[in-house]
Amino acid sequence: MAGQLLAATETTSSTISFIMYELAKNPGLVQQLHSELQTVAGNNELDTLKLLDATIKEGLRFRPPVALTGSRTVPKGGMEMMGYFVPEGTVLTTQAMSICRQRPDLFPNADVFDPSRWLESECLGERRKLLVPFVVGTRRCPGGNLAVYQMRLIIGALIRNFKFAVAPETTPKSMRPFEANGFRSRYDRCNLIFTPREKA
Repeated sequence: MAGQLLAATETTSSTISFIMYELAKNPGLVQQLHSELQTVAGNNELDTLKLLDATIKEGLRFRPPVALTGSRTVPKGGMEMMGYFVPEGTVLTTQAMSICRQRPDLFPNADVFDPSRWLESECLGERRKLLVPFVVGTRRCPGGNLAVYQMRLIIGALIRNFKFAVAPETTPKSMRPFEANGFRSRYDRCNLIFTPREKA
């Protein structure tokens, strides 16, 4: 359990930072999220909020917390994959940031942060298959559900209690991702300006 909690801190915090950066650039989206958050009391029903869920999914798609997902070794005899023969013993992995950018039919304007793509019913199942920030199957990250839960709590609390904007020192260049050890997409410091919301 300690391993799950420790492993999730950096990846979850970097994802939250990027989502908050994108939201700070889009006050209209923040207002929609704030209105949606007012429809539930407390935190017990955050998982029912469709726009909040779509925003987190889009953050995980656009800047996934892990650059390279789990590797697999091709079994004895090799295998055919997408028209190519891959010899046995070859180590395969996927690059999480590019996997959701290879299908313009499913992800138009893939370089734009757009949570609404997760609210459209058309092709939603196909989109979900390509969203693999925590890997899939028996080797799925055991902390994936915890990470999403934390994102809902933290992002929800920040939107409920604050208005926020991008600080002058936070720029597209400072927020450009880079891979550390091939496993994490990290970001420089994300400075935002927070203003407490007036209580109704």
